[in-house]
Amino acid sequence: MSDEVDVAQDVVELTNTVAVQAVRHQLRTSGRDVCQSCGEAIPAARRLAAPWAATCLLCQSRLEHRNKVGY
Repeated sequence: MSDEVDVAQDVVELTNTVAVQAVRHQLRTSGRDVCQSCGEAIPAARRLAAPWAATCLLCQSRLEHRNKVGY
């Protein structure tokens, strides 16, 4: 039984480590000049506020809504 718990704990730790590394990488890398969803230019104010942004504000809002609502 303890072997299964150890394996589960290892999986959780690895998952957390990978997630943290992904966020750190995203924060270190610069975003984009054009939205990856709609292709429109990302306004300078958004790039300044969120340098890692890959989507315009409207597309990001839609994406977050979809993730929250589930469609």
